Amino acid sequence: MENLRLFIAVETPEDLKKIIEEKKHLLSGKMKFVEKANLHITLAFLKKDNQGILVEDVEKIKKQLSKISENLEPIEIEISRLKPIPAETFIRVLAFDIKNKEKIIQLQSAIKTKLTKLKITSLINPAHLTLSRLTSIENKENLLKTINSISINYTFKAEHFSLFQSILSRSGPEYKKLCDFNFKKS
Repeated sequence: MENLRLFIAVETPEDLKKIIEEKKHLLSGKMKFVEKANLHITLAFLKKDNQGILVEDVEKIKKQLSKISENLEPIEIEISRLKPIPAETFIRVLAFDIKNKEKIIQLQSAIKTKLTKLKITSLINPAHLTLSRLTSIENKENLLKTINSISINYTFKAEHFSLFQSILSRSGPEYKKLCDFNFKKS
């Protein structure tokens, strides 16, 4: 039986992706940038029994996520500064921070509550938009200076969130959208 790698995310608008692409040239070092098509704000990674999700669980997950979306209004998301993750002392990822996280945290909490009923674990991290993963750091001081100089002041309204399957390959992950969940109209 096949285990699927699933995650829930908010897709980013095309004009935001273009702005982010323009910021990449400011960074130097050994890092793997997220492909433009794959830029998103991750809400939760899904696991069952510490493994992937079984194919037969996907429809149950969709049903629970639909219940969440139909009770929530669209979310305004504000993208801000670039930040190191997990911390400046130990950098693995560079990501854009989300300023107004309250509604996203409510959504993440609802996801965790609904999917726990299916015995599915939602691994939830603070909301951010990943730009790159670092493979090594040659000059940490210069990198931190550059990180602190990069910001985006961009706000958009998320009208839906999506369930994705991550398919790993040698060339990097491919994200296949399984379903959108539209928020109720305000």
